[in-house]
Amino acid sequence: MGAELMNDDSVEADAEMIALVVESLLQTGLREFQLSIGEVEYFKGLCEEAGLSTETAEDLRELISGKNLFGAEELLKERNVCIEERERLLKVSDFFGAVEILDEAENQVHNETSKQAVLHLKKLYEVLKAYGVEKYISFDLGMLSKYQYMLQMPASMAGGDSKPEQMVSMMMFSQAVETEKQSNHKKQTRKEQEEKLHKLVTSGKAKIVIDGEPTSDEFDIDGIKLKDYDIKFKNGKVYLISY
Repeated sequence: MGAELMNDDSVEADAEMIALVVESLLQTGLREFQLSIGEVEYFKGLCEEAGLSTETAEDLRELISGKNLFGAEELLKERNVCIEERERLLKVSDFFGAVEILDEAENQVHNETSKQAVLHLKKLYEVLKAYGVEKYISFDLGMLSKYQYMLQMPASMAGGDSKPEQMVSMMMFSQAVETEKQSNHKKQTRKEQEEKLHKLVTSGKAKIVIDGEPTSDEFDIDGIKLKDYDIKFKNGKVYLISY
């Protein structure tokens, strides 16, 4: 089942649809979930500011969307992008979380396209507050796939005997068909992420956070199924987010 609001690209229209999703989920009995919102225009502005070609920008989008930051950095080096622009482009994957990350994201850019993208999200959040659904909203500027919204909720809220830390992810709105190249690329990216995770855990250089909950010093990474988790690296920590 889906819903579309046609011929209206206003903040109010976006908020109406998002609020509709939240209210629909609440009506099913769900209480613990987060709707993560991205804005690809922020990334487009960064690419324009760095002078990237359309082809390079698309390759970079695929790499960052697949969380292959190693590949993304190598691509930018190959294209002779200066270190300041490289760092700014790669940092987009760090901007995920509560509304406060929008101020940090805005302070990182100088171009009008990216600033307007942040402003749009801030206005959207204010309208969502009026709907009273802001507690269910978070942001992810590194979400650059063909999806506009991503919903995550504990599987235990959806029924069954699943553990609270297990998550179910639902992707909504337009979806592009995945090509064989993209599929192979994602598999390689995942392998690199898991290798980096094990190195950090073995060296004791990173703290593990699973679905928002820090793990204890006795935590054994081999005691969980990594295939059930998305992996993100930020500020010396590793975030495992259940699918």
